[in-house]
Amino acid sequence: QGYEVLDGDSMHVIRIVEPQLSEEEYAAKLQREREEAECQRALRRVTTLYQSMEDIDQAETQMLKSMDSRISNAQANLALAENQKLELEKEAANKDRAGELLESAFINNIARVDLQINTQRNEINKRNKDKRQAKLDFEEDRRVFKKRHCVTEVATR
Repeated sequence: QGYEVLDGDSMHVIRIVEPQLSEEEYAAKLQREREEAECQRALRRVTTLYQSMEDIDQAETQMLKSMDSRISNAQANLALAENQKLELEKEAANKDRAGELLESAFINNIARVDLQINTQRNEINKRNKDKRQAKLDFEEDRRVFKKRHCVTEVATR
């Protein structure tokens, strides 16, 4: 129910004990405290990393440029592997037409190039996904930086 603690001499209230929370209220209170703590961590991180919105913009530009460079390198490697596969397939077709048997090493080379192609495609997809996530992360950093204080609706990473 809650109660007040009184000073025995003056009968003034020296402490108020709040009523016990229901299970739902207690769970909601814990959730609010977790959200507040996460918000404070995000705010500390953002204000430690950046002094201004321009700093965020500059960091984003630099990161995206680096990511684009890695994506371009992976695309170039993919193109090389695809060309190499085409050449190997042409050579295999010529040997087949000539009635020659394909050596296992030759077949293994084609399989190796296929693996390289799949690896490069996966790498490109992953880096594009990482780039999209980085953009979202920087938008969140801007939002947190702009607010400069925590309220429960501040979502953090």
